[in-house]
Amino acid sequence: MRIKIKEMAPLLCFFCFCALTQLFVGAPLLQQGEPPLVDTDCYMRLVRVEQLAASGDWFDSSFARSNAPYGEVSHWTRPLDVLLLGGALVGSFWLPFREALFWWAVVFSPLLQLASLVVLFWAAQPLLTRDGRFRLGLLFWGQSGIWGYFALARPDHHSLLLFLFLIFLGLAVRMTLRPGRSGAACGAGAVVALAMWVSVETLAVVAAVWMTLGLLCLNRPQRTWIYSRQGAAFSLALLGAAALALFIERGWEAFLVVEFDKLSLAQLAIFAWGSALWLFLWLYPGKGRWRNLVVTAVFALAGFLAAWLGCPDLLQGPFANIDKRIIPLWLERVQEVQSLWPPSQENLAKFFLLLGHALLAIPYFICLWLRKSLKNVHFLWLVGSVIFTVLTCYQVRWAPYAEAVLIFPATMLLLQLLKLVETCSLPLVCRALARVALTVFFCLGPWMIGSVLYEAAPAVSVKVTPMADWLNEEAARGVDSKIILADIDFGPELLYRTPHRIIASPYHRNGAGILFAHEVMASVKEEEALALLRQRGVDWLLLCPASTEGAYFNPRQNPEALYARLLRGEGPSWLQPLLLPPQLAGTFYLYQVCYEAADTAGASK
Repeated sequence: MRIKIKEMAPLLCFFCFCALTQLFVGAPLLQQGEPPLVDTDCYMRLVRVEQLAASGDWFDSSFARSNAPYGEVSHWTRPLDVLLLGGALVGSFWLPFREALFWWAVVFSPLLQLASLVVLFWAAQPLLTRDGRFRLGLLFWGQSGIWGYFALARPDHHSLLLFLFLIFLGLAVRMTLRPGRSGAACGAGAVVALAMWVSVETLAVVAAVWMTLGLLCLNRPQRTWIYSRQGAAFSLALLGAAALALFIERGWEAFLVVEFDKLSLAQLAIFAWGSALWLFLWLYPGKGRWRNLVVTAVFALAGFLAAWLGCPDLLQGPFANIDKRIIPLWLERVQEVQSLWPPSQENLAKFFLLLGHALLAIPYFICLWLRKSLKNVHFLWLVGSVIFTVLTCYQVRWAPYAEAVLIFPATMLLLQLLKLVETCSLPLVCRALARVALTVFFCLGPWMIGSVLYEAAPAVSVKVTPMADWLNEEAARGVDSKIILADIDFGPELLYRTPHRIIASPYHRNGAGILFAHEVMASVKEEEALALLRQRGVDWLLLCPASTEGAYFNPRQNPEALYARLLRGEGPSWLQPLLLPPQLAGTFYLYQVCYEAADTAGASK
């Protein structure tokens, strides 16, 4: 990064301000001692890293203690595991490895947020002056969705993806500003391949690059060979780096395995087909819009037909092989896949919180179009804004991508308004106040509007941590490893904190465990529930009515189900309640499955 010496002091000041902001936000959690991790993915990720450290088996992606007794195979990949493991190994010089891993996981995403701020300054260097970049940094620091991904105690792959996305944006800016050179395009392809290794949701970024270059070819057909060369360089670098990542992740034995929820041969086929299109446009350039449009349409149609005939599941995306029965039971209830439709006060509030800067970017793009001053980089912002805004309206988990793109046109509009303020015949103090007011509004205005409109329901704050600690105490007294049927959101933390095994976990590849939990808890006949429990050898049932499990098991909808009966104290005789300490009793209920008692009662009948 080329940053001039005179820019270092204000950059360091702003950097320190951001670090202090993080400390202020995270102080309440850190005061608790060991802070709870944000969600289930965080605990499951630590289980995965600990397994890698213990076994050294790079190619083993299974959780033997999940979906007991069969095990669960994860769709996650290794890049984040390596970063967490590396930090833990360094920290293990001062702390025990497990403790070092936990605390490195706590601070990992906030540190990555600070690194992302530096990357953002670098990304905008060819576009903005120092003053403009600082305002861009302020807008970046005021995005609620970005803060959610970089939250303290959230060691999951979303923060890493957003960090890589910002690096990509910096390379993409240089790619569009210097279309005659291909170095930035190759670098962008390699970074996107690394992000693809982390998660296949990066396919949306690939689509954004291809659409941007395609629009440039249609808008300036006489320069098709230049933009198509950029497309070929990006696509070939993407293909080569993704193939290398796939080999590192899987080795030769599983290289040809086709999967849709992680990097595999299926995604390489898409990149190869895209490379063929851009190579054709580069080697056989045309100067007409219709010619470029027809060639692109023919390639797209041929690729679609090939996928439809040869691998139709590819068209269904990452959830191609998901058990459709778990969608209404679990997936539709997951917060990050909720949409901003239909219109309501809550969804309108979320729109302002997550996509408020889209309302500021629209007038900027309209002005550029009316002035006929759209440049290459503006096509990048426009395509990215449209794609990620639409995706966020479909699923809110895309919001940080949209925010990262939208802050660029929003900053451009802010700088234009600040120039207008300077030309006004107002006193110096009034102009200074106007500049501050405009900057604050652009940074926090959408968030403040959304906060006023948002009426959040009381959050369920019950944690399984104290129950897990008690289970560990029991294990220390000689209690064997048990198979526990519990709320699916409790599963990962039970795996991390205890030696026990669990059935259900909140992941689409464990559809069997999710369905099993619902079938048992929804059973009306005792013998059906007993037969199911016997199939997996379940030892304990752990209930916590105050947690989210009520949304999954829904006792009101089926009052005669096993779950509802247990809450009323009307469970079968072969489910014996275990005595819990006072601090847990009343919040948690633990039942032991007594198969011998059930067999004896059955024989007597």
